Amino acid sequence: MLKKLSHTHVTLLGILLFQSIALCPAAFAQQILIHSQLPVVQSEGEQRGVSAVSLDSLLEEAYMLEKKGDFKSAISVYGSAINLAASKKDYKLENYLRRKKGTMFLFTSQLDSATLYFLEVNKIAKKNQVDSTLAKVLVNQGYLADKRGNNQDCILYYDSAMVIFEKIKDTLGIVSVLNNKALLYEDRGDYAMALEFALESESLLSSGQNKFRHVAGLITLGNVYEKLKNYDSALAIYERTYKLSNELGFKGYANTSLSNIAVCYFRQEKFTESEIALKKAINYSIEIDDKAGLARLYSNIGIIYRHQDKNELAFQSYLKALQIAEELNDSLRMISIFNNLGVINKKEKKYEQAINYYQKSLSIAQKINSKNAIRKAYGNLASLYGEKGDYKNAFTNLTLASAWQDSVLNEEKVRAIEDMQAKYESEKKLAQIKALQDENRIKELEKKSIRTERNTTMGISVTAVFLLLVILYYFRMKARKNRIIDAQRIQQLEDEKKLLSAQSIIVGQEKERKRIAQELHDGIGVLLSTASIHFSVVSKTAQNKKTIEMLNKAEMLLKQAGGEVRKISQNMMPVVLSKFGLLEALEDMFEKLDELEDIEVNANFSGSEQRLPENMEIMLYRVIQEMVNNTLKHAQAKTIEFSCKKSDETIVIDYKDDGKGFDLEKLPHNKSLGVFGIKSRVDFLKGKLQVNTAVGKGTHYQITIPVPA
Repeated sequence: MLKKLSHTHVTLLGILLFQSIALCPAAFAQQILIHSQLPVVQSEGEQRGVSAVSLDSLLEEAYMLEKKGDFKSAISVYGSAINLAASKKDYKLENYLRRKKGTMFLFTSQLDSATLYFLEVNKIAKKNQVDSTLAKVLVNQGYLADKRGNNQDCILYYDSAMVIFEKIKDTLGIVSVLNNKALLYEDRGDYAMALEFALESESLLSSGQNKFRHVAGLITLGNVYEKLKNYDSALAIYERTYKLSNELGFKGYANTSLSNIAVCYFRQEKFTESEIALKKAINYSIEIDDKAGLARLYSNIGIIYRHQDKNELAFQSYLKALQIAEELNDSLRMISIFNNLGVINKKEKKYEQAINYYQKSLSIAQKINSKNAIRKAYGNLASLYGEKGDYKNAFTNLTLASAWQDSVLNEEKVRAIEDMQAKYESEKKLAQIKALQDENRIKELEKKSIRTERNTTMGISVTAVFLLLVILYYFRMKARKNRIIDAQRIQQLEDEKKLLSAQSIIVGQEKERKRIAQELHDGIGVLLSTASIHFSVVSKTAQNKKTIEMLNKAEMLLKQAGGEVRKISQNMMPVVLSKFGLLEALEDMFEKLDELEDIEVNANFSGSEQRLPENMEIMLYRVIQEMVNNTLKHAQAKTIEFSCKKSDETIVIDYKDDGKGFDLEKLPHNKSLGVFGIKSRVDFLKGKLQVNTAVGKGTHYQITIPVPA
């Protein structure tokens, strides 16, 4: 089962218009994108400012080059037009052309050059108070931030652009932001929000007055349907956009439509149809000289070959993709290709070559500070070292991967456990002191008996010795019995405290997570958003340049803070779980799990879809999450079988992996916190847990939970 990641960035009235679709194999969530770049359409309103015939000719030539997808040649033509506009002192047109040239740099993955041009356009637009140009370049900068992996800055730019578009009542500009946000939320897995933005964008373009934008909106909607696994609807939309794109001469969109069709066929395991569509898309990319698109297409056709165990063809496809990505200095693409090359070498037991490719992926990820890519690289290395038998390096890399993923939540969990552990150790020491005091009393009695013996007469010496032996025997047996009782009490206390600690942590942690998430989202988040809006309004009315700069900086910081608050709130409580319930959250979990290269997942859900009490859903989600973590961290399993059957009276959960298993009785108690945590949560829900496992036999969990009336 594969997961498709999508970004659609549409910029209207001369703004950047961009579409990308991702096809991802099941190998530590490696992201291999099918990506098509689309031309920018020049609006009639912006052409009216051109007076000279020579400028008209240059702009017409540049437009035709964009339409064909020849962005590299368009850069040169726009450069000539900029010089001509500057010589005529047409500063408004000159700034417009700068943004167009920056967009061409963006299309050809020359991100640094694009950044410089967009910053200059932004600066001039603010200085001259040209709202329409400022809003459009903010969308350009938003996409640029997204391409660099900075989602928070991306949202900040889009929100800022939306405020301006709504102010000047620019419908097409509003559509551009809605379309971009739809794909951004799709990438984040919030499909409800993505569908909402996509449908709203489509409704604004349903009249068909702007066919170019309408095609872009349809592709975005198709992306969301594909994520919702409604492949028939998605294919119908993509076939429609492919036909429309050919009729209108939009080769970039035709290429994108073919790429998306290939993805849907791949999801349906129609590999021949998928390969045919990809080869057509490759021909389009060669025709329009879209090197970035070629890199992604070669990478994805490599996935199809690899899925059919055609490793040599896959390897050659990845090398073609890598050569182009290195020419374009496309760091994200190189990361994913190196990961794929590592996977192929790992499958063929070429461990040293695989390690080399994974480390190259890690090195690039560290240079661009892509936290998600760093985590995946460590995960890949951990899996490889584990398969190789180098458990020390496997553990080191797995620890690093885990640290990058859950550092904040892990700190809170560790602090809570340490507090409970300190309390437990204190009570344990008190019990040990009591046992020691009892033993000291016995020793004192022994000494007293000896002194009494010395003062007795010789006539009763035999009797005294006999009595002394009886007394000594009695007290020794009593001491031994007391020590055994104290040891049992200590063990019982230890078990009780662990159970209480686990339950306290479970209840307290979940309540606190929910409370903090709610307060962050509804309290601080709202206040920050309100403050940001006020700063935005004030900055528009201020006259002093330094005041405007300070207000804009303050507004940006407030929006960044708001973004961080939303991110923390999401980490504290999963959105899918809170919005859609347990079954949707579990489906999402196992879809992501199935992306792992060495794990095959068969998940089945049946019964009533009626939601359970919120606290119960959270507990069950954590139980299943813990079982999955145990499998990934320790089991070295190849397959996972999972079923969840829900009736009006009970929920029956059956979880099985084919990993190395373990001896539950011999497992040190302090290392069985995962199983102990599962049992604590099941006990808390008044359920029954049965764990069947043995060394080399895998692990099987069976859980029955009563459903409250």
